[in-house]
Amino acid sequence: MKLDTIHNIIEQFYHDCKFNVDALSMLTGYSRGYVWEQIKSTSDTTLGELLERKRIEKSLELISKNICLCTVHSKAGFTNAKSFRRAFKKRLGVTPTYYKKLLSDNTKSEEAERIRNKL
Repeated sequence: MKLDTIHNIIEQFYHDCKFNVDALSMLTGYSRGYVWEQIKSTSDTTLGELLERKRIEKSLELISKNICLCTVHSKAGFTNAKSFRRAFKKRLGVTPTYYKKLLSDNTKSEEAERIRNKL
């Protein structure tokens, strides 16, 4: 199984908070263990980490479009606002609220770019 195939499937299903390695194995026709091992060996990460990264990327896009933070988590595929905030802060070092404030302050665009580049 190619990593490109996995990324294409993630692109299609990242917004589904119930999407996991079991769902991926059903879609590909491979066993759960084989799928997990292929992801780990080709990307040195887990499906959960790949999904979280994609979901954070999507949330950055939604926040930059001025989408209300109260709906960003569900549109990006997080199960709830708390898990979204926790993952966002863990990955980027700031809260979604702080990031949104940076985007609205034209003098802080360099800081916002630096935060995006952490991903």
